[in-house]
Amino acid sequence: MIDLALLTDGSDLRRLMEGLRQARRLVSASAFDAVADQQHRRGNGLRDGELKDEIYANVRTYHHPTGTCAMGPDPAQAVVDHNGHVHGTEGLVVADASIMPEIPSANTNLATIMLAERIAARLTG
Repeated sequence: MIDLALLTDGSDLRRLMEGLRQARRLVSASAFDAVADQQHRRGNGLRDGELKDEIYANVRTYHHPTGTCAMGPDPAQAVVDHNGHVHGTEGLVVADASIMPEIPSANTNLATIMLAERIAARLTG
């Protein structure tokens, strides 16, 4: 299980509340009449407790978690080596986003394909 610790820092919730209120003020402008429904506009009048409840009910992360299997030469500090081989095992290779050292700035799909193809080429070549 991966705990992303979403909203565990009080400043996170305060910033989200401020951002949501600002976004809803913007969406309340007449320029958005054709695309914004009442739900998107009603945030201006919500009390803090109601806004918190809405945030807790809907908070999500956009990025796909990556980097859950550290890559490196030292088995004491990493799960896999630079070729994706799992330290301390024979014939087990990880070739997915879990071995990426950082979250890519774009969607993880293409980066994962590239990583997997590169590791597969090393295994078969």
